[in-house]
Amino acid sequence: FIELFHDSFKGKVPSYFKKLMVPGVYKKVFDSAVKIAEARQKHNTDTVGHFHKHITLISNELNKVLFSRLIKKLNELDFDKKYESTSLDNIINFLELPSDLRSYSGSKSKKDKNMVIPDVPKFLDGLSFPMLTSLIILAANFTSAKSLTHLRPLYNEFSNKIGKLSHPKRALWLTDTFEDKNGVSMSLNDIHKEIKKRKLPIDMLVCSNHVKSDDNLIVIKPEMEFVLPFYKQQPVRIPNFLKIHELFQENEYDRVICSTEGIMGGVALYLKHAFTVPANFYIHTDWITFAKDVLNFDVHELNRKRRYLRAYYGAFDNLFVLNSDQKKWLTGREMGFSEDKVFITAHWVDEIFKPVDLSKIDHHGKDNTEFFIHPEKPDVPTILYAGRISKEKGVMELPEIFYKVREKIRDVRIVIAGTGPAEAELKEKLPEAEYLGWVNHSDLPKIYSSADIFILPSKFDTFGCVVLEAMSCGLPVISYNTKGPKDIINDGKNGFLAETTEDIIDRAVYYLDNKSIWQNFSKSAIGKSKKFNADRILDDFMKANDL
Repeated sequence: FIELFHDSFKGKVPSYFKKLMVPGVYKKVFDSAVKIAEARQKHNTDTVGHFHKHITLISNELNKVLFSRLIKKLNELDFDKKYESTSLDNIINFLELPSDLRSYSGSKSKKDKNMVIPDVPKFLDGLSFPMLTSLIILAANFTSAKSLTHLRPLYNEFSNKIGKLSHPKRALWLTDTFEDKNGVSMSLNDIHKEIKKRKLPIDMLVCSNHVKSDDNLIVIKPEMEFVLPFYKQQPVRIPNFLKIHELFQENEYDRVICSTEGIMGGVALYLKHAFTVPANFYIHTDWITFAKDVLNFDVHELNRKRRYLRAYYGAFDNLFVLNSDQKKWLTGREMGFSEDKVFITAHWVDEIFKPVDLSKIDHHGKDNTEFFIHPEKPDVPTILYAGRISKEKGVMELPEIFYKVREKIRDVRIVIAGTGPAEAELKEKLPEAEYLGWVNHSDLPKIYSSADIFILPSKFDTFGCVVLEAMSCGLPVISYNTKGPKDIINDGKNGFLAETTEDIIDRAVYYLDNKSIWQNFSKSAIGKSKKFNADRILDDFMKANDL
């Protein structure tokens, strides 16, 4: 392959005999090599343009071959079902050490009896050539960009000194999730709306088959999309790296922001080093809590995960976090980041989140809120949970909370809005709840305004947008005294912060049994929610990103 293209760039057209020897799947690649050689021979004024065109075509063809074969191999492995019982920590254990070292280390004893490991040489057969050749082309683009931009810091310093010739400031914001039904996606959609409204010098880039391009929103189709058996909530979408490289260069971005630790995180670091630009990371998720509570990592695996995160986040110039606990952890002894590298930011909520006058609602509508709003039973005390129904959100504590509250408040009811992987199990343990399923964003203010208290039993939320949504509608919140919620809720004024499940139960009973305090709590909740103002938050964010 290398010899073929070396000769082509010198203008040596490959022989017809060589073409006969090329497998059919690579015929288009060979044809582009011929075109490169012919362009070189003609000494055309646009020779470089021809080179670029055909190198891109070759890269795209190699990607097609690679990902079509990869999809086929994953289907043959029955990836989703056969590897469902294989946990992430066991895969890491298996892959972390070479086989000869694993045999000496005795790590075989740690292997899960349910763990299924594929025949790696067989799996890689047919993948190595298109993968390595694609990487060669990407590496060539990386090297050329690096050679042109490695003095960028010097140029920037020089332009600052003379007060002119500065590069326009514009950021490319990368994310793996934008269309998915999760809190990160919803927050990023809100951020995009504000970027678009304020015409900020930021473009978001997402990889999707369904999202439509918009102002300040670039969408590229994934080369491949699949779901990991141990984390089915979030599809993995692999973009065309070279296409993003060209977009970054054409649009003349001078910095990168990234929101997710997936494939786009790798793209962000690639762009940072290829174009010598600063790259900042916006941390939405507490992966240590997730690994502990959802993936069931033990202390050794958690320490390994922490080391990975420290190395990964350390590759970025600055970090943005959503609560004071997270900043304390990142700047503490375990992670060791400097204070001036970690910035606290926040979310805000859509303007539709405000108290709704329920007397003006048509209760005979056909939306999924009609059985929730009970005009004939206005005095029934109502507990609400809204959000993803998954174990990391603490939803399996709701049955205990509800049944113990009902021992004291006999006519209390609980309503649950949302869907998720733990929905069936929760319905089995809490059949008395009213389940609304997925609720449209525009209907949520009615839901919040119809409840009396919101309970969030999660210790996982780095911010808690649902807390802010509820409070914006005048609904007080009971949550654990941790992470995002503790930075939003004023204990005993607009909600309650609890240390234990028993605390949540006691505070729910106290609040529901004392209607005289409801109005003050509701007003205080609305007042506190107004402090999370999009203009102020974005101004601080832009300043920290030097935009």
